[in-house]
Amino acid sequence: MELYRPLNAGRCWISCRAAVIVNIATAPKGGLSLFNVYAALSQSRDRHSIRSLHDFDTRIFLAHHRAELLAEDDRLQELDEQTMES
Repeated sequence: MELYRPLNAGRCWISCRAAVIVNIATAPKGGLSLFNVYAALSQSRDRHSIRSLHDFDTRIFLAHHRAELLAEDDRLQELDEQTMES
């Protein structure tokens, strides 16, 4: 039995063999971000079990994170530390 978990923009499918087929082509609407690619690739157990469906623009891995996402991550980290101190 195959288990499929589609994701927007970066999509992957997980099979019972723990191999992952990753489709990180640019979506017709929206686009790829480092988060989309991370979410798709993180479904794999290790890098040797990832199989790409087709070529993709590798420049996505050279992109920078969006400043507002980094700021939100810092804010959440600070809240986590405050919670742990309580």
